[in-house]
Amino acid sequence: MEIPTDRSPTKRFTVLILIVAGFMGLLFLSKFLYASISERIEPRPTLFSATVNSGALVNKVSAYGKLKPRKVKTIVSMVPGTVLEITADIGDELKVTDNILRLVNVELDSALETEKLNLLDEHSNHKLLQSNLSLDEITYKQEIETNIVKLRLANSELEARKLLFDKKVISKLEFEKSTLDKELAEQALAFSKEKHEAFLNSKESKLDSSQHQLAKIRQAVENLNYQIAQLDINANMHGTLYELLEDLQPGQSISKGQVIGKIADPNSLYAEITVAASDAPHVSAGQRVLLSIKGEQAFGVVNSVSPNVVENQVRVDVYIESELPVTARTNINVNAEIIASEIESTLVSERVSSVDFSHSKYSLYVKKQGMDAFRLTEVRVGELSNKEMQIISGVTIGDEILLSVPEGSIGKDVIKMDEFNG
Repeated sequence: MEIPTDRSPTKRFTVLILIVAGFMGLLFLSKFLYASISERIEPRPTLFSATVNSGALVNKVSAYGKLKPRKVKTIVSMVPGTVLEITADIGDELKVTDNILRLVNVELDSALETEKLNLLDEHSNHKLLQSNLSLDEITYKQEIETNIVKLRLANSELEARKLLFDKKVISKLEFEKSTLDKELAEQALAFSKEKHEAFLNSKESKLDSSQHQLAKIRQAVENLNYQIAQLDINANMHGTLYELLEDLQPGQSISKGQVIGKIADPNSLYAEITVAASDAPHVSAGQRVLLSIKGEQAFGVVNSVSPNVVENQVRVDVYIESELPVTARTNINVNAEIIASEIESTLVSERVSSVDFSHSKYSLYVKKQGMDAFRLTEVRVGELSNKEMQIISGVTIGDEILLSVPEGSIGKDVIKMDEFNG
């Protein structure tokens, strides 16, 4: 039997409406599920932005190095020897004449004893020479006195014989003999005086020679005493012992002229630092420097910048103006920040990764105050530091600059806030 059906138009329309509504519901549900799944698979990017502020832009150049002394004295061994004792170590504060090292030299000790004996012998010889010369001088003087007496007798005899000759008591021959005796006496006296004069001259020469020999031996003794004193190697200035011969130990041989170590004046320290060659053009004399020495701060100024590049580094010498920490020592590590430039009262923002050159124009995403989207904006930047940039135009205080553009938004003119997570 055939079942009758209701074929009224109203009922058919109702069914059609229900079918369409069900289809739309399924479509909405599938879209919602797709969006939810897509969001889980591809999460929205995190917003990284910076707010434009008014402040100072400080461009710092990082550097590192060590404290170095301006005033240094080298300790040199003046004599050869063998190390007997080491009395100082690196880092010790020393005063002038404080001992650092003691050497021994048996040859010097032996030579000194020999020269002392030579000095005693020569001193005795000198005394003996003086005594002999004094006796010789007495002899020569006595000879002169004797010849003077003989000459007087010859004169008296000549006068007496002249009277006798005038009275024709004696012959002419006898008178002439008296004249000859007088002449011989005069010659003998003159000769004795010449011998005495020659003796005096030779006496001075002999004494000078003996005294010279004495002085020579005394000088040798003094030199040996000085050399032996140099076996005690002492500090030659007040300061810190900051270098000492490597592997120095008792029994080690030290040669003459060998460098033992170095002493530095602790009040003359400066910072010898290095900067990357790429940063060197921004560094110049007179710039302020912030120093960190074992966690404590000090201040200085750039004194000089080396024109040479060594292993992609440039040396910079810093004069330290402030008082150094008590822990400051020669060769201590130093971290430094050089104030390459400083601009006050300007627009400043965190530096965008794509901004590489100063005083240039860039297209950056900027969100004005009260807006809900970042718009591509032409921004002119001025000076750059490692982390910040100066802004000349294109933004105002309070605006936000997008620091990192999501890959999916590159090339867009506008990036809405709802495209970011949160």
